[in-house]
Amino acid sequence: MSAQERLVNLIAYAGGLALVGLLVLIVGNVLFRLTGQIIPGSYELAELIIPIIAGTAVLCATLSGSHVAIDFVVDRFPNASRRRIAIAMALAGALYWCVVACAGVLVALRNTRLGEYTEVLGISVAPLRWMWVAVCCGVAVWLAAWKLHALGGERDESD
Repeated sequence: MSAQERLVNLIAYAGGLALVGLLVLIVGNVLFRLTGQIIPGSYELAELIIPIIAGTAVLCATLSGSHVAIDFVVDRFPNASRRRIAIAMALAGALYWCVVACAGVLVALRNTRLGEYTEVLGISVAPLRWMWVAVCCGVAVWLAAWKLHALGGERDESD
């Protein structure tokens, strides 16, 4: 198993663990409500778990190349044209994730400076904001560097 596959598996397990945690929280909350009680801060905990699930999902999909692709038009082009389009799309994707990362940095800086905490449990939200920035930067770097390197290395003699 390659280092990339191990990394994807590790990220997938972390996301799966967060998803199972969210499931346990939801089921536990429903069961508690049947008895007339609540789990204090359960909505806050759910809101803290969801970014972990989303971030790991985006990373796994990017690293494993499993984002949705619709190629029914591009598949009819010659290999050289397909390669150029793939590189252009990788660069466009990297630019998109850079913009999202920059916006995330602004939000993270502001909320870190203000000391954003959840209302009921008093948990700092800043680490999750910075985790999202790291995810966005990681996706942008992957698309711009490794994807382009792999695509640039593919050569077809028939083009």
